[in-house]
Amino acid sequence: MRITLKNRNCVLMEDFPKNPLELLDILERLHQTGNRMVNFEFYCYYEKVTLPPELTEWEFRADIFTLNVFTERLIDMTPTERAVYQAVLQKNPVLRFEDALQMTFGLESVPVVKSSCFSKLGKFFLENEMLSEVQDCPDEFLKLLDMAKLGRLMTERNNGVFIGDYYCEPETYEKPDIQIEISDPKPCVFRLLLTPDADRPELAGWIFLPCDNAVLENKVCLKHQSSLPNLLISRRPKQEELNRTAELLTGLNPQEFVKLKAVMKATEVRNIAGVFDCFSHLSEYDFDSAPQNKSEYGMLFLKKVLPPDFCESFKGADLTDFGDEILRHKHNRMMSYGALISEILEHNADQIATKENYVGYLAKRMHR
Repeated sequence: MRITLKNRNCVLMEDFPKNPLELLDILERLHQTGNRMVNFEFYCYYEKVTLPPELTEWEFRADIFTLNVFTERLIDMTPTERAVYQAVLQKNPVLRFEDALQMTFGLESVPVVKSSCFSKLGKFFLENEMLSEVQDCPDEFLKLLDMAKLGRLMTERNNGVFIGDYYCEPETYEKPDIQIEISDPKPCVFRLLLTPDADRPELAGWIFLPCDNAVLENKVCLKHQSSLPNLLISRRPKQEELNRTAELLTGLNPQEFVKLKAVMKATEVRNIAGVFDCFSHLSEYDFDSAPQNKSEYGMLFLKKVLPPDFCESFKGADLTDFGDEILRHKHNRMMSYGALISEILEHNADQIATKENYVGYLAKRMHR
């Protein structure tokens, strides 16, 4: 399920559901590390799972882990459950996103029939002796009854609705009184689903790396998850190698860890050997997670070298080209995580881009 997530000038389009480590990576790329509340919209085009219109016309705000649970529940629904869910949403307004999630529970309280028209519905009610008015009617007269009228009568009586190929009676729905709370995921570099016997997956459990190597002995990995982006890990990974990598990276503080991911993405690292190489050269880079795009980077750079009054006049201006020019001049990159700087910018007389050049460049941009 595709979802558009927003944070000021940062916009990401992601397929859900995700594993917990991928959700944390999204928060970092949204520039809101430590803040799980996200603004989002459902992308309703070309979706395999048709979303109810009540969910496709609004921008919501919710915990990203709550959003993930919702997508898991919606994708796992049968066609019948999905029809009932849409009917329930039609009868119960969604005032906040948590309402939409809560209504994925308790759907079994709603009567539902595989029927797409009044005549088929009327026949169903008649065959199942659900019409008290005709229970004593002789069989020869039952054949003369208008099935469509019977179906319409029962629909109006029970306030039923047709959703695709299903008839539902959503007014019988009872919203369960449940509270969904999701704790912060345990910090780790990798997660491995390990079992002592490949033929017995029911014995498997998640192991968080780094861990004691003894825990990994004589275990088979059924599934793995990584907090490092785009890392290629084989179906039967070298568990000790992953553990050594995790032990190495746990010494990084959160800002350095995000910088490592930015370096990996910039240098297109896809394997463990590349991770070690990036780690060994991490001190050669500077990293600023504040700017979300080149325009913001340009403004932050101006604030370092020009008087505040001068910078104020460019508040709200699009400095994308300017930010791009500064980045290219210094051989730097604007990554989704922030600005990756391979040469720390210092304002001095020897630089090609001097204060006078900044003023002249901006003046030209203002008069275009």
